[in-house]
Amino acid sequence: MISSSPNDITPVFESILDNAVSLCDSPTSAIFRYDGELVDLVATRNWPSGAMLETLRARYPMLPDPKLMSGRPLLSGRTEHEEDALSDQEYENDVARAGGWRRMLGVPIKRGDTLLGTFVVTWPTPGRTPERQVQLLETFADQAAVAIENIRLFNETKEALERQTATAEILEVISRSQTDLQPVFDTIAANAMRLCDGDQGVVFTFDGELIHRGSITAMTPEEEDVASRAWPSPADMGTATGRAILTCST
Repeated sequence: MISSSPNDITPVFESILDNAVSLCDSPTSAIFRYDGELVDLVATRNWPSGAMLETLRARYPMLPDPKLMSGRPLLSGRTEHEEDALSDQEYENDVARAGGWRRMLGVPIKRGDTLLGTFVVTWPTPGRTPERQVQLLETFADQAAVAIENIRLFNETKEALERQTATAEILEVISRSQTDLQPVFDTIAANAMRLCDGDQGVVFTFDGELIHRGSITAMTPEEEDVASRAWPSPADMGTATGRAILTCST
């Protein structure tokens, strides 16, 4: 599944959850992602009820919470055992009661020392999770980390290629537009907007006194009318363009 989904983590998570509930005789499992600050619920299997799931999902993303199994492995950096969530005064008992679980296991998803998420499996009866199941679920968590890392590398490579392609396109336009700057400005604005997922891409020029509009992409007729009346204009601190010119900085 990892090899066949180089840019989509969802099938990998679904496969991990399916195998966890099947091989460990668990009715409920979940995977949470962690961005270094907030933890978010991203995949579940066999949740007790849609209403309960939506209630819990509405709480995420959130800071890792020691009262929930989604947070404990992230705070400790190790596998966390919960033999009976209902008798643990430090656990949020109402969540366990609504979810119908007592025994729980939370495994951190890690790449080296970097925490990427939590893999949680639950059971309706109390007790200690057998070591063979712990080892299996830790293996699944390692595989989740591999999948997350693969997608990160895939996206980084894709982004680098897109940047190289955009740079080459701009250089090509420069080489064939030596007496006309407009195609260059248009290409820069369009590529900036696309690569940065922006609403508009804008290029301005400055003649030492006035700011001139060089190119603006994705404007409505109404916005175009406003823009045509707004420039040229003196540089001042009332606009981002003016600030960049007056401070000579981003």
